[in-house]
Amino acid sequence: MENERRDIADLYIPRKRIADVNEEGVVAGSVKTYAVSGMIHDRDESDNSIDRLATQDGHPQNVWSYQR
Repeated sequence: MENERRDIADLYIPRKRIADVNEEGVVAGSVKTYAVSGMIHDRDESDNSIDRLATQDGHPQNVWSYQR
């Protein structure tokens, strides 16, 4: 897509939402939205960036793990 100056412009902005949930896993509070820039997304650092920001905002770390 092009803007008015004929520069290539992308309207897609990756966003992640973090919600406060209760013990049953149901959203029980506020929802915080984080927008990730294309540079961070392209460098495959978006997950780490979201984790860092969410931790700074008071969300707990390492609340799940993946096992095969």
